[in-house]
Amino acid sequence: MQNIRDYRIISLLGEGGMGKVYLAEEETLGRKVAIKVLDHNLSSNPDLIERFKQEARAQANLHHPNIITLHTYFEENGSHCIVLEYVNGMTLKQMIREKGALKENEALEIFYQILDGVG
Repeated sequence: MQNIRDYRIISLLGEGGMGKVYLAEEETLGRKVAIKVLDHNLSSNPDLIERFKQEARAQANLHHPNIITLHTYFEENGSHCIVLEYVNGMTLKQMIREKGALKENEALEIFYQILDGVG
């Protein structure tokens, strides 16, 4: 996979139960984005496609500095894609693996940011 629409795939960021997330560059604007692509094996299941679309719809209505922004959703050649803001950095899981258990004040600061985002 080299390109999806106007997005040049740079690397694989991660994968989960429903698909893969790629780092890409939007060629028209020159910005980096994350593209979540529904696994091709799941694309034949209408219920999973609808669940993926619902995830996009729900995230499209969230606007907060602590929540990544959804740019668009589209289907291209049977691939269902969610294009998201790309934020360079560590996940909480990576941080804990690298640093070990967080100190109470560090954990609380992160927890408050999460609460602020979902609040």
